[in-house]
Amino acid sequence: MQLALEQARFALESGEVPVGCIFYHLPSQTVVAKSHNLTNQTKNVYFHLLLNIKATTHCEINCINQLSNENKINMIQECVLYVTVEPCLMCAHALNLVKIMKVKFGCENDKFGGNGSILSLNKFQNAGYQVEQGILKNDAIKLLQQFYEHGNEKAPENKRQRKI
Repeated sequence: MQLALEQARFALESGEVPVGCIFYHLPSQTVVAKSHNLTNQTKNVYFHLLLNIKATTHCEINCINQLSNENKINMIQECVLYVTVEPCLMCAHALNLVKIMKVKFGCENDKFGGNGSILSLNKFQNAGYQVEQGILKNDAIKLLQQFYEHGNEKAPENKRQRKI
C-alpha cells in the first residue's frame, strides 16, 4: 500500500485527485502496473465529446490499459490491486470484467464506491473478487484532505468543493 500512496502523492503534486494504485502479481511477487489518477491532465476530451464521460482515466483503468497494451491482461487474474481509495462504480465493474483476484483499499468512497460503500459490484458475478478495506486508511484520507482543502481548481465551477 505504501507504493499506492506514493502514486497518490505524485497525483497530489501534479494537481490531480490523490488516488494511486498498484497491481501486484502474486506468482512473480512483482508490481506489474502502477498509476495515479490523470483525469485533470487528460480531460478525456474524446470520451467527453462522444459519450459525455468526463473521468475515465482513473488509476485502476490506467493500469488495466497498461497491462492490455503490453499483452499482459491475463496476468490480472493473479493480481492484488492496492488502491488508496475504494474503487468507484466504473472501476469496480471494470475490475470484475478483467477478473482481478483481490482488491485492498485505504478509505471508503462514500459518493461513488463500488466495493461496499454504494454497491458491492465485486459480488455481482459468480467469479467476483475479494475486498479488504482500511489499509493505511488515515494516510489516504490525509492526502484527500490536502487536495480538497482548497477545492479542485480544475473541476467545473459548480462542482468545486469550497470551505464554509
